[in-house]
Amino acid sequence: MFKTGDLINNKYKVIENIGQGGFGVVLQVYSLEESKYFALKYCNTTDEERIRRFKREVRLMESIDHENVIRVTDSNLEYNVPYFCMPLASCSLKDIIPLELSDCTTLFEQMCNGVNAIHLSGGTHRDIKPDNILMMPDGKVIVSDLGLSKFDNRDSTVLTMTNIAMGTEAYMPPEQKLPGGTRDLTHSGDVYMLGKTLYEMITGDIPYSLNYGNLPSGLQMVIRKATQYSPNDRYQTVGNLLDAFLDSCKAMTEVDKNGFKSLVEIATEKIKRGESINDIPLTIIDNIRKQEVDEELNEYFHELTNELITELIKNYKDTFLELLKKYQSAIENVVGGYPFSFAENVDWRMGIVIDSSESFEMK
Repeated sequence: MFKTGDLINNKYKVIENIGQGGFGVVLQVYSLEESKYFALKYCNTTDEERIRRFKREVRLMESIDHENVIRVTDSNLEYNVPYFCMPLASCSLKDIIPLELSDCTTLFEQMCNGVNAIHLSGGTHRDIKPDNILMMPDGKVIVSDLGLSKFDNRDSTVLTMTNIAMGTEAYMPPEQKLPGGTRDLTHSGDVYMLGKTLYEMITGDIPYSLNYGNLPSGLQMVIRKATQYSPNDRYQTVGNLLDAFLDSCKAMTEVDKNGFKSLVEIATEKIKRGESINDIPLTIIDNIRKQEVDEELNEYFHELTNELITELIKNYKDTFLELLKKYQSAIENVVGGYPFSFAENVDWRMGIVIDSSESFEMK
């Protein structure tokens, strides 16, 4: 409806068309009043249902005040072509993936913070994907395009046709594809889409299907859980997903002795609180196995706590058994150089193994 050079509401000069999202077209415009560039989104239809959705998108954005959620700088919903303005982004997440894991960490944390802010405001996004994550000139990551979003408890606008599934196919959770699925989608649906988006950030592949072999081992379990078929089997909040992601990233990057001790402490405290520790145990085992000097391997093994040994035996039996065999070999190679207190240290840990394990081979 608008072309380069057109003036909108006598305030915004159209520079170029930069995209389309939700129920509108996005333009780069120049504000004659502020002498600044903005992104302007206008509703490109006369369909009453879509106009209501467009106005709802603006209401939802105006109700959220968070640095990682797109904000409305100006709007006129009664103009003959309803529009709103927002800060102009440098690019979208889609333009810069795949990313190194170190870069993913900061970006994904900001994304989760933005989606969590939407949830805390009483909304559900329902269309999370790399195209809808914007990179701002100041380095901030912004969750945008709330055109499919809803107010969970206050939304009086429903889909005209309840059987319509709206969203983006590659990222939609299974329940969103069912009749009424978009209308009834809960926060766990956003968790699913964040998991799919994280997969694409790392692999660069559009996530119609997930090949976990393309992922770092430390993140496989995180993305598996986020994208479980059943909503009840996923992380129940975005905060849970973010905690698991950050724990796994920390586990994969901290491999020196101090970092290893920190991992053991984190895992032990989480076990005591009854919290999930995700892939941390596998990373702990990997760090012990990597030690090529027998004395170092024994020293790392002896950092394991009662709680952690019990957890490893319970949930990682086969992997722990292989580690135990390597530990036994390391002891046999160097035991003559240790004081008797070393034997007491070994004895204490093996007592835990015998008490915790039902495996004859392990005993």
